[in-house]
Amino acid sequence: MVYLVAPFTVDNLVTAFVGAGMIFIPAMFITYKNSIVTFVTLAERIFTTLGWQNVKNIDLIFYE
Repeated sequence: MVYLVAPFTVDNLVTAFVGAGMIFIPAMFITYKNSIVTFVTLAERIFTTLGWQNVKNIDLIFYE
C-alpha cells in the first residue's frame, strides 16, 4: 500500500515492513498455537486407538 501512495524512500519502506510485521507476526503465533492443538488431538486419538490408558493425563505439549 505504501508503494502505491507514498514516494519510495527508506522511511516509507521501514514503515511498510513494520506494519506488515504487526499483522503477520501475531498471525504466525496464532497459527502455531492452533497447529499444536490439532497435533495433540490427533495424538490422543491415535494413542486411544492403540489401547493406551489415561491418554488425557499425558502432557503432550512440551515447552522448553
